[in-house]
Amino acid sequence: MALEHPSFQAYQQAFCAHIRDPKHHKAPAKVDKKRMAVYTEIVFNNIFSSVSACYPVLQLVLGKRAWRKLVRDFFAHYPSQSPLFRDIPKTFFNYLTTQPNLPVYLTSLAHYEWLELAVSSMQTAPFGGENSPKNHDLMTQKIVVNPSIALVKYHFAVHQISAKNKPTAPLSQPIFLVVYRNAAFKVQFVELNELTAQLLHILKDKPHTGVEALTQLSVNLATTANKQDPASQAVMESQADTQALITFGEGILRQLQEQEIIA
Repeated sequence: MALEHPSFQAYQQAFCAHIRDPKHHKAPAKVDKKRMAVYTEIVFNNIFSSVSACYPVLQLVLGKRAWRKLVRDFFAHYPSQSPLFRDIPKTFFNYLTTQPNLPVYLTSLAHYEWLELAVSSMQTAPFGGENSPKNHDLMTQKIVVNPSIALVKYHFAVHQISAKNKPTAPLSQPIFLVVYRNAAFKVQFVELNELTAQLLHILKDKPHTGVEALTQLSVNLATTANKQDPASQAVMESQADTQALITFGEGILRQLQEQEIIA
């Protein structure tokens, strides 16, 4: 037998249900309609403003009417578990992943836009800047990766999507992006080639010297080439030329250091 809620809890539930979805839930009895309308408008507008600020491109791509309808459905039906206001945009992204009828590129675009907020709010120490040594030998000393970093792969050119540029199909090759916060606490977006992305993954896993990381990258490339075409020994050896990769890779590491991605 189900227990009845105390009257004040029943009132709270009815009050909140009406605020979230006034079209399908009546307001509690004996509540002034004008006052109730003020509550309903203020609460939804706060949620709408928070979500819209995080996803400026997404709302332009969808259009004002579709965007407002989407946020309204999220507000009415999707449960939020966090009491923190800054977590609302992430909850909205989770909601988008449950919607089956959205354009295929939309969740990738949403994730890309949400990353700016995620990286900017990471609780990490300042990294890089004038106090970061620039004359240390990256090849022989351990390399540290910026802790406020997200290394991501997308199958759509998310950084190029706009209201006038909507992709119709995934890319033939994925793109790699690194998103991080520099010493001035500004979020930066840098597109990487696959080789550099693999190198950063190695450096993120644990501290390596430049030589160690590039040697590991050479081994990884050789293993991949061997799996793809075991008979092509000459090609495999050419791709896995460790010394050539180390010589080439030193320039990549210097560039990553100048961008305040590593130190």
